[in-house]
Amino acid sequence: MRKLASASALAAMAFSCAFALAPATASASPARAARPRLANPPSLAGKPLGTAAKRLQHVQPGGPVSFVGDAPSFGRSSRYSTQDVVSNNWGGYAAARHGTKFRFIQATFFVPYVNCMNTPDSFSGHWVGLDGFSSASVEQDGILAECNGKAPEYSAWYEMFPLAPVYKSVTVHPGDSIVASVYFNSGTNKYTLSLADTTNGQSFTVNKSCPAHVSCSRSSAEAISEAPSNGSSILPLTGFGAESYSSIRVTDRAGQRGGLRAANWDTFAITTENPSAVVLDQPTQISRGNAFGMYWMASQ
Repeated sequence: MRKLASASALAAMAFSCAFALAPATASASPARAARPRLANPPSLAGKPLGTAAKRLQHVQPGGPVSFVGDAPSFGRSSRYSTQDVVSNNWGGYAAARHGTKFRFIQATFFVPYVNCMNTPDSFSGHWVGLDGFSSASVEQDGILAECNGKAPEYSAWYEMFPLAPVYKSVTVHPGDSIVASVYFNSGTNKYTLSLADTTNGQSFTVNKSCPAHVSCSRSSAEAISEAPSNGSSILPLTGFGAESYSSIRVTDRAGQRGGLRAANWDTFAITTENPSAVVLDQPTQISRGNAFGMYWMASQ
């Protein structure tokens, strides 16, 4: 079983990878895993994207996990168990257990400083959500940190996958503190997706139903740093250096509460690898069940 590195060891590796002075020599990249296509084109603040944002027309910052090898087992495990799994696109932690439905997740994270000199034309999505680990839908919100050429750019968004992401007119800057949450209201049968930049005071909240002809099973809750997709393949992962998720709160349908690591569900530590088994990003060990770090290792 893959052993997660300590925070200090990963930090040293991430620093050397993310802040090297010279870009790596270009080489042929292996084919990336395919992803489901979007049902609709992305929009900006609920309106079609303008000319200035056309690069986002085919960028899907979040989506279901793409496992490397077999999917993990979801049987009832021992209390506070953690399974290590590998994915082509997700890195972070997920909570799931057979028969368990979740209704809420919230986490605090920051907008990362990205290294666009070494990773031009690349993307990274940082988000919280329900579903996607053992289902084809995802209800999620977070931020996109990208390199438009060698220029860093940042966006806030939500997504009711397989519907397209919606980019909101909320300004976020590197270093800003973000609080994001997803809540399922059984009374209205709708999801409340909220994101607040607590540094500058900007925020958004939307209430959305599960997309038509989709089963939103709420079978997992997760906090993820993702290599986004263009709808058919996974995009290069922006050199985000480090990310930190803290104050993670999870609630299941029965009202049982905990972090991503708790007695009432299983925990899955997810490392992102490309098809050649090169690690793209990796989480630290989870602390107190509700905090962990993510470290970038490679773009593709």
